[in-house]
Amino acid sequence: MDSKETSQKQNEPRNDAHLTERIFGDGPRQLLTHPGLILSSTYFIWALIGLTYLVMYYSHFNISILKYLEVTDILIAGLQEPKVSIAVFGALAVIIAIVKAAMWSTRYQQEKGKNFSPWMRVVFFVFFYVPKNRTALRLSLLVSLILYFAVFLELLLADEVNQIKSSANNFVQVKQEQQWIRGQCEASQIASWKLLGTTTKFVFLYNVDCDSTQVLPIESIQSIANVPNTNENLTEETQQ
Repeated sequence: MDSKETSQKQNEPRNDAHLTERIFGDGPRQLLTHPGLILSSTYFIWALIGLTYLVMYYSHFNISILKYLEVTDILIAGLQEPKVSIAVFGALAVIIAIVKAAMWSTRYQQEKGKNFSPWMRVVFFVFFYVPKNRTALRLSLLVSLILYFAVFLELLLADEVNQIKSSANNFVQVKQEQQWIRGQCEASQIASWKLLGTTTKFVFLYNVDCDSTQVLPIESIQSIANVPNTNENLTEETQQ
C-alpha cells in the first residue's frame, strides 16, 4: 500500500507537467529563453483587451469607436483604463484556477475514477471534464477566457454607463466658436454634457437631456469646463 501511494505521488509532478505542456505547448520555455517576448506579448494582450473595452464601452452610446481610432489610440488603450488592468490580472487568476482544477481532476479520476458511482461520473463530466485532445483542451481554455472577459467587462461597463446616464455630477460645458454648445433637442441645457472620453483627434460627449451623443474634432473645441454646481442651470450671462 505504501509503495502504491509513493508511486502515485511520484507520478503527480509528471502528470501535472504533461497537462501543462498539453495546454501551453513550448510557450513557457520560449518565454523564459526570450524574456523580451514576455513584455511584447503582455503589451499586445493589454492593448487587445483595451481595444475590446473601448468597443464595448462606446457601443452603449451607439458610437462605432473603431472609425475614430488612430494607431496610437489602440497602442495605449489598455494602459489608459484601470479596469483593463483589473481584467488582465483577473484573467491570470482564471487561467491558474482552470489549470489547477484540471490537474486536480486528472489526478482524482486516475486515483479513484474506477470507484465512481454513475452520478459522480456525470458531475465530473459536467464540471471537471478535461479533454484528452490537445486542440479541444486549448479551445476550452480560450472559450473560458472569452466568456470571462465578456461577463467581467460587461458588468464593469454596466455600472459605469449607468453612472454616466443617471448621475447628477461630472457635467461639463463645451465651447465652440465662442459659444457654449447645446444638444440637438429643445430641452437641452448648456451644462447637460458628460465627457465620455477622447482619442487623438476626437472628443466624445453624451447629452443627458437629449439622451444622445456627439463626436467633435478636437481642433474645433475652444474649451471644456467642469460645471461646479449641476443643480443650477447656467444663465445666459454664463455664455458670455
